[in-house]
Amino acid sequence: MKAAISLGLIGDPAAIPALFKALKDPHELVRRYACEALGNIGRPAIPALLLALKDETVRAHAAQVLVKIK
Repeated sequence: MKAAISLGLIGDPAAIPALFKALKDPHELVRRYACEALGNIGRPAIPALLLALKDETVRAHAAQVLVKIK
């Protein structure tokens, strides 16, 4: 979880593959933090967040994050 938070704070699009992998973590909280971190990266992370919409456990969170991206 801390890694996802740190990657999101950095905001580097190079972190997208690692965060995308975290979206498949068995722990829901890790997936939520990964969504949040992807949202901090912004537009380059939109494709990964769209895929997160397929996961019913983080769908609402991913949708909220997508709405915040300008």
